[in-house]
Amino acid sequence: TREEVHPTSGMSDRSRSPAPVDRGTAEKPSLFVRNIHPKSKVDDIYEAFSKFGKLKDVHIPRDYYTGEFRGFGFVEFMRWEDAEDALREMGGRELFGKILLP
Repeated sequence: TREEVHPTSGMSDRSRSPAPVDRGTAEKPSLFVRNIHPKSKVDDIYEAFSKFGKLKDVHIPRDYYTGEFRGFGFVEFMRWEDAEDALREMGGRELFGKILLP
């Protein structure tokens, strides 16, 4: 049978890596954060999460056409313990009028 190729990535479904399931298999201590206000800036997210530990990166994808943030982002910590603390403390917290959902 012929493999289906994903139209945007050019990769077949079979060649995709599975998402990390738990701390033991994930490569980096990163949080997926949903419900970020579209007017938030990377610095705002950095400031909100950096109180839990040293951050390696904050990435908030933008819409290709409008340039606005898409409402979710990734916060990568240097240590697993800090990411776990942030997950516990920031879940359900309000930032710019929206409840964060890590």
